[in-house]
Amino acid sequence: MTLPPALTRNQVKHLRSLSKKKHRHEQRQFLVEGETIAAEAVNAATSGLRYLICTADYFHSQSDAWRSQVADRIYCCDQQAIASISSLDSPPSVLALLDMPPLEEDALPDAASDAPASGLGLYLDGLRDPGNVGTIWRIADWFGVTRLYTSEDCVDLYNPKVVQASMGAFLRVAARTRPLASLRSEHPQLTILGTCISGGSDGLHYNWPADTLLVIGSESHGIRSAVGELLNGWISIPRGPQSSGAESLNAGVATGILCASYLRTFSDTPR
Repeated sequence: MTLPPALTRNQVKHLRSLSKKKHRHEQRQFLVEGETIAAEAVNAATSGLRYLICTADYFHSQSDAWRSQVADRIYCCDQQAIASISSLDSPPSVLALLDMPPLEEDALPDAASDAPASGLGLYLDGLRDPGNVGTIWRIADWFGVTRLYTSEDCVDLYNPKVVQASMGAFLRVAARTRPLASLRSEHPQLTILGTCISGGSDGLHYNWPADTLLVIGSESHGIRSAVGELLNGWISIPRGPQSSGAESLNAGVATGILCASYLRTFSDTPR
């Protein structure tokens, strides 16, 4: 069986450059790593797949149908070359190069709009931990949240650690970097709620408005005062009666709890 062509030196150089945010956004491309996410990218019509990079062993282990599916979009190289490109401590046997979604200003007027869909949306204010952001993206996917927004100073959505932690959620949940003020002015129907450690409405028994944008602040600083001025209200997760006084919840954990609470509000209502 004939192997696909090998990567050129220029391709390797280009792929290595995508480890830096500047080059990812200049080229509007990013890498995903590992068999599971690469397989999802191959099968998702909207993934923006450019091409795959894999070892010969990986190529030979795949079905004829798979090889036919990616026939003109695959390159082979050895594990050493993949290790030089990969951001992981244990490099996988397959990588995928994807195009980022179009910028808002490039989208056609009749394309899927950037307006928050009815239901729950998430807004991340100043989160810097890529694992947290990727996990929240994954949580959004689990609970059927259709829109994720981040402030401009959040960690890059296409940081390799964010992509890895999202477990393929980037293929299903649209994410944008937007100022909260513009979302509020463009979509006045939204109820914008901010999370806080204490003093807000009880997030476990809250009667959620149908169209809610939930703002999650960083674990270090919480929601900033300028963002707080744009909120319609605050929501918190009550401590258990036997709590010994933990300082805060992990941002991803808090997001999951509140998404579950929102879903319960409407669990008996057809949507």
